[in-house]
This record gives sequence, structure tokens and C-alpha cells, in this order.
Amino acid sequence: WLDLPRELLDELGLARESHYAVIALAGRAAGSAFLLVGIPGGHGGEMSGALETLSAQMALAIDGALLAADLHRRRSEARFRALLEHSSDLIAVLDRSGMIVYQSPAIEEVLGYGAEEVVNTHFDLLVRPSDRARLLQVVESADAGVGTSGMIECTLRSRAGDWRQFEIHHRNLLAEESVQGIVLNCRDISERKLY
Repeated sequence: WLDLPRELLDELGLARESHYAVIALAGRAAGSAFLLVGIPGGHGGEMSGALETLSAQMALAIDGALLAADLHRRRSEARFRALLEHSSDLIAVLDRSGMIVYQSPAIEEVLGYGAEEVVNTHFDLLVRPSDRARLLQVVESADAGVGTSGMIECTLRSRAGDWRQFEIHHRNLLAEESVQGIVLNCRDISERKLY
């Protein structure tokens, strides 16, 4: 049991004439969650055992909620990873300089390169020289328009040396902490261009 400063009582809207116990919760909430109990008038020391039990139950409930949230996040990540791995579109993430920091596995089926071969190389090395200015404009305009998106058409070279037409949808997610890059969603439109 302790005396809380009047300013804190006022800020929290707590009665000044009560006595308060602050109990740290254990488990995953340890160090970041506390049980604050106010007893009007007397000290209420006889409630210590009941309060310890209550705090243990609260810690278990918080642990359960955190574990459920973690499981949901992991399932969502696994689902997203599976969608990426089985997509026929190439998905690349570029840094501010145009270097590939992520490349989806679809590049192997579509262009014949392994994803690990192109990561840490500049995306424009895959682009036909006459189309590089369009890609360069997307990369250079990244600082000017966080969150912006658009579409360009470019021709990309396969491992076999042939050129394939792509529609590239780009979105600037440099400010998004989980991405920190320019996302390119590249769809092969070579057959469509023939007709």
C-alpha cells in the first residue's frame, strides 16, 4: 500500500481519501502492466492474498490474449508468404537506390533467375536500356511522394536472353516500417501485347 502523489490521483480521476496498492503483473506482461487497487478509508491489508490471486489471474488472461494475437500474426504471415510464393506475378521491393532487397520466387518460373541471384542487384539491370528512364523516374520520385503509386510498362530480359513485356504497378512504401521500400508488382503481358 502506498500514497500516490495528488497530481497523479487527479490525473487518473482517483479519490484522494482512498489508499492504493500497486501490484506488478507477472508473465508476458511483466514490467509493463500493473494492478492498481483503491480501498476507501482504511488500509485493507487483509486483502493482500486476494489481490495477489487477482493479479495472477489477470497475468494469465493477458498471457492468453498475447499468445492468441501472436498465433494470429504468425498464421497471417504464413498465409501471405504462401500467396507470394505461388503468385505468377513478380513482386520486388527496391530500396531508395533501386537495389532489389526482396524478390519473390516467381522470378524463377517467369524469367529463369533465382530470387537469390537478383537480390542485392539493381532492378534496372533486368530492364531494356530504352525503358530504364521510366524505372529511374519511379525510383527518383520516391522521396517526393511517399505512399504514391502508379503503373509503367517495361521490357525485362529473361535468363535465356529473350525480352518480355511487363506491366509494373509500383507503390512507394518507404515510410511503412514493415516494408521500407518501393514495391513493384510485375505482370508478364507479352502474350497480350502480341494481339
